[in-house]
Amino acid sequence: MPKILLLEDAEDSKLLVTQALKSTGAELKCVKSIQEGFALLDTETDFDLYILDVRLPDGSGIEVLERLQEKEATRDRPVILLSGEGEVSTKVLAFRLGADDYLLKPINPAELRARVEGKLRKRNQQRPGGALRRGILKLDPSLLQASVEENGKFQVLELTAKEFKILFFLLQHENKALSRAEIVKAAWGEGVHLASRTVDSHICALRRKLGPASTFIESIPSLGYRFAFGANATATTTAAGE
Repeated sequence: MPKILLLEDAEDSKLLVTQALKSTGAELKCVKSIQEGFALLDTETDFDLYILDVRLPDGSGIEVLERLQEKEATRDRPVILLSGEGEVSTKVLAFRLGADDYLLKPINPAELRARVEGKLRKRNQQRPGGALRRGILKLDPSLLQASVEENGKFQVLELTAKEFKILFFLLQHENKALSRAEIVKAAWGEGVHLASRTVDSHICALRRKLGPASTFIESIPSLGYRFAFGANATATTTAAGE
């Protein structure tokens, strides 16, 4: 599942970006200041994309862009800058420092989503591997795609973002029984409380779409669910485009 860091202090812009990227299924983490951004960069380097506001209370998102370019672990990650000002000099500086995109506010949600999806897709294509395979089932977290092999060909499944999150979470914890509460936290986020039947209905829909791979998801009485491919099966990691 892709991880995105959003550096934005304005609540309206934060809400707009959150809503725009909701359908992508990406995990979005938000910070409000340069200080918070720098602190996070020192502890987490596994973000797939950074969205940085240019104007912040304690500085500029361009400072964070410079820090990203200085660190080897984050130098190759795509960066999108958001700004309420269209000064050419600021744009030129951003691109010279390594920014991949520069969007002016107010942001068009559809355009932002398309640009983010394009950059995540390109990043995935540059990786030597990434897709996870369990028998006839293959998951590509970067593309948020799951496919099942039938008659020698993989067919992409039409999963919702929530269904993919649930499936990927179960696979990440293969052979471990997971409670409904754990599944809710992984797929819906912290602090969300849902009825058990909500999780059950999503699992039911997911199983229908998985077809012959539906048996990989086992029900655990009085607890939740477990992904179990088989004790003697071999899990393989393949190139995403294979």
